[in-house]
Amino acid sequence: MSAGRLSTTPSITSARSIRLDDKDLPQLHDESYRFAPGNIDLLREGKDIALVAIGSTVHEIVQAAELLVEKGISAGVIGVPSIRPCDTQQLRNLLNHYPAVISVEEHNVNGGVGSLVAEVLAEGGCAIPLLRLGIPDGQYTIAGDRASTRAHCGIDAASVVNSAVRICSGA
Repeated sequence: MSAGRLSTTPSITSARSIRLDDKDLPQLHDESYRFAPGNIDLLREGKDIALVAIGSTVHEIVQAAELLVEKGISAGVIGVPSIRPCDTQQLRNLLNHYPAVISVEEHNVNGGVGSLVAEVLAEGGCAIPLLRLGIPDGQYTIAGDRASTRAHCGIDAASVVNSAVRICSGA
């Protein structure tokens, strides 16, 4: 290929995200909410575990937190509307109140919200266990609807609940 010309040969280097349908999702905020790049959204306070997500997977952790109440687990729900910019001090301050954290994303676990949370915890000297849920390196997902794809990848509400129960029970 000569300098200045782009290759037209398609290539796949890695699976980074799941492409899902465009079905509507329930509203998480009321009309007064205004997106501000970098701000962190605390959607629910808790004391036993923090659930952190970005994008449409925030709906999964909202539902998981509701299901965890039935199991006696109080889960905080934190939405990260943007990775960059991000108010990492605000995120660290929120996470410091929890004994454990689960991050959820519908793409590769490296370079996303789980990595952001890991960096925030490490740089803040926080010895808080973190479980990153998403697509592991080198793996691809199935083709299917939103619910079955998320369940297959372990990022649906039921999978988040199972992970939270395991962490909170010390297993």
